[in-house]
Amino acid sequence: MLKKYLDDLESLRKETKSLSERINKIKNKPQKILIDGVRGSSKTFPYIQHTYRIERVRQQYYI
Repeated sequence: MLKKYLDDLESLRKETKSLSERINKIKNKPQKILIDGVRGSSKTFPYIQHTYRIERVRQQYYI
């Protein structure tokens, strides 16, 4: 049984290293900011029209 545990431990170390590398690639990618505007009105009278600015970071998880 000890041999099997040691083999599993080695494969888990490789997987951990691989996942760490993937995480670092994602963290180091430049982020794109998306900005858009929408129009809406007030919920109550006199229902004045407003323009709202929407801004978010575009997330890409592709490796």
